[in-house]
Amino acid sequence: MLIAIARHTPDDLKRFASYLYMMGNWYIVHHGWSLDNPLEPLWSISVEEQFYLIWPLVIALTGELGAWISAVFFALLSIGVTFHLANTGAQLDSQIWCNSFVQFLMFAAGILFALGLKGRMPELPNWLRCLFPPIAFALWFFSVAVLRTKTYGYAQGGFAVPLGYVLTAIGCILLCASLLGVNAKMPSALVYLGKISFGLYVFHLLASQLVAKTHIHHDAIFQKPLALGLTILLASISYRYFETPFLRIKNRRAIIHTRPE
Repeated sequence: MLIAIARHTPDDLKRFASYLYMMGNWYIVHHGWSLDNPLEPLWSISVEEQFYLIWPLVIALTGELGAWISAVFFALLSIGVTFHLANTGAQLDSQIWCNSFVQFLMFAAGILFALGLKGRMPELPNWLRCLFPPIAFALWFFSVAVLRTKTYGYAQGGFAVPLGYVLTAIGCILLCASLLGVNAKMPSALVYLGKISFGLYVFHLLASQLVAKTHIHHDAIFQKPLALGLTILLASISYRYFETPFLRIKNRRAIIHTRPE
């Protein structure tokens, strides 16, 4: 809010209002990206919140069978919308990438994966766990470099873009499957970075812009470490004083605990 007020341009205030009402991604779909607004990473948070409004209601009304049907429906709907957008020459990095219906494919893939596991961890041999990550990275690379799923400019017609999103979703599932159930102790520093990952994502653009405005050094080799340090600092402060009180409320009501100890 302070950023929107400080910049006080009509576009920034409209963007802030769209994020406030969980519609930030749709503002980008219709108006494009702001070149220098540090609020822009919040677009994906809007997509998440839209999903969180829908999915609990689906579960409450339909149960497990309804979850299967709904997940398949969302997946097919997403692929259909992506195909339509690609074949009408939509902008890849805004009109397609930020579209809720396009991104719902990833939620659907995660739901189907979770339903298929039925609360169990994947029982996979070690060689397969080692094989899945490079396959996942190869699928992502192929989707971007060959199918041009995530780049700038207008989409090409055909099935390339929707296929790229499907391959990306499969890659995400493979990576998750390779890590779930692994009995390994992670370094405490990495665990902490995982805890504050929300803030790392939200504040990374703001931190980069603040460091750039200081004119300490124009060389990226100096600015990048400073921006990283400032990002971690801002994320730590946010986690300690803003996120933690809400997480405590969430944990008191949680049925399935999801936070690391």
